[in-house]
Amino acid sequence: MLERAGFIFVRQKGSHIILIKGLIAITVPLHNKDMRKGTLRKIISQTGCTVEEFLKF
Repeated sequence: MLERAGFIFVRQKGSHIILIKGLIAITVPLHNKDMRKGTLRKIISQTGCTVEEFLKF
């Protein structure tokens, strides 16, 4: 979803990937379990989108 929102994969460090869009950099965990609701909401808020806008992507 982040790539569809215009973020570009930059690198991976361990089990986390870093994506950028302009001056915004977001770190996303890639673990073998479900992402916690609070973590997902924090990532969405860092994009500058609302949850509804993010779900459209």
